[in-house]
Amino acid sequence: MQDSFISEQLQTFVLTVGLGILIGIIYDFMMTGRKFIRLSRGAHFFVDLLFCLTMTLLVFIALLVNNWGEVRAYVFIGLGGGILIYMLLFSRHVSRLLLKTFSLLIVFVSSLIRPFLMIYRKISLLLARIKKKTRDIFKEKKE
Repeated sequence: MQDSFISEQLQTFVLTVGLGILIGIIYDFMMTGRKFIRLSRGAHFFVDLLFCLTMTLLVFIALLVNNWGEVRAYVFIGLGGGILIYMLLFSRHVSRLLLKTFSLLIVFVSSLIRPFLMIYRKISLLLARIKKKTRDIFKEKKE
């Protein structure tokens, strides 16, 4: 009986350390995204609030599935430890990787969009010329 209780607690502790690492990864993803998307201070507040609520829900669901939602001190220690491990060991590398990935993705998407923008500009110029010509024609007829 005692062994199963301790193994369940150890399993929950390892789960919370893993959740802490996952929270760190999601946080770095969000911070890297902020470098590419400019938001107002109010929008930053709501994004941060949404992040906190989402991570709280994630931890709650994981604890509910794992141990019927029991929250003990080792849960907080595991979450904090996982975040600390991630920030000290992996954050710098993951942030660089995300930054390069986002940059490459933006270059790729812009190269896909560029031909359509050129076509749109050509059509807009053509339509503007047609509009000017028709306006000139109707002005001549009125005079």
